[in-house]
Amino acid sequence: MTGVRESLDPNLTEFVTTVERYSSVPMAVGFGISTREHVKTIHKQGYGAVVGSKIVSEINERNEALCSSQEQDEAIEEIKTIVQSLVSS
Repeated sequence: MTGVRESLDPNLTEFVTTVERYSSVPMAVGFGISTREHVKTIHKQGYGAVVGSKIVSEINERNEALCSSQEQDEAIEEIKTIVQSLVSS
């Protein structure tokens, strides 16, 4: 269920509701969260959103630039911009 996805799993709400029945701690959801819309949907349901695979994918795409002293700063800024776009209103 994890990894970058175009849309959220249609069974996600049912799954999270089931888990909630057995837990009393706040929850965060991280099943394929990769867009601003995914984050908004998860937050509307009252959960935290974990964006892992999307960030790893962006880092992998910029691997060479991140290893280059001349391109590193620009690559880091690109990644920061993408992450910020997931959470800013």
